[in-house]
Amino acid sequence: MEFPENILISRIDNTLKIIDFGLCDNDAYYLTHQLGCTPEYASPELLNRVETDCRSDIYSLGLIIKDVFGLRYSGISSKASAKDKAGRYPDTNELAKAFAHRNRPLYYLLAILLSCVLIGSSAVISVKLRSVSSYEKNAQQINDSLRNALDELQGRYDEVSASFTDMTNQQLQRKKLVDSVYADIDRRIAHIYSSLDATLASDPYREFASIEMNRCIERLPEIWHRFPEITSDQELTSLFMSHFTLVKDRYYETYLDKINNLPALDIINLPKEESDYYLSLIKSGQPYRKYK
Repeated sequence: MEFPENILISRIDNTLKIIDFGLCDNDAYYLTHQLGCTPEYASPELLNRVETDCRSDIYSLGLIIKDVFGLRYSGISSKASAKDKAGRYPDTNELAKAFAHRNRPLYYLLAILLSCVLIGSSAVISVKLRSVSSYEKNAQQINDSLRNALDELQGRYDEVSASFTDMTNQQLQRKKLVDSVYADIDRRIAHIYSSLDATLASDPYREFASIEMNRCIERLPEIWHRFPEITSDQELTSLFMSHFTLVKDRYYETYLDKINNLPALDIINLPKEESDYYLSLIKSGQPYRKYK
């Protein structure tokens, strides 16, 4: 089975990194007419091209948990990767809770076993001790030991739970930032090219439409110049730049086809004064104005 290529592990400190949030199926399908995913890890509804939601991602995560940990978290991975999405965790919060509570039965069992050992020890001690005061002193020590052990177990559980919750919140905030910036990139590029729509509607010749398209291209850097202001994370900046390039190229190809469908200005067959007039407009980058 091919492991998902957008899950990376840093060589420096073995940090887990997930890339390509949302660069996703729509863009991949536009370019290759294939889904932008690793099919072996894709949910049944995604492969069947029906409606998907967060439970589709939970399905993929369940398979990854199963591959990485084997039977260690089989209960969680089996529910997360259920074929019917109604049987999966409804959202990532519920999945996080399942992980947070996964060791509670073990902690309770340890506490019970420890209690049994200590209670057994106290019974033996009670036979050997001859005075009531000596017994009470040892019983108090046993109770203190048990309380300390349970407090330590609770502290470790709270530490692991808080760490997992923090990691989940950071991932959610990161994804919200990526989605927000992607939407802003789409909106800004669409706004820049909107002026070209008006030009195509009014200019009858290819040369003048090309002038307006060059103006649009010259304005595009104002979008990616903002990326370092949004984040200092180089990985996120690379993601933003990849999405920007993908959307920008898509607009360029679309409008280039429209411009090429316009007729070229027949300068050679025009009267000299009229041809000189149009050539001066083109050289100075001015919009089309009909010769009078």
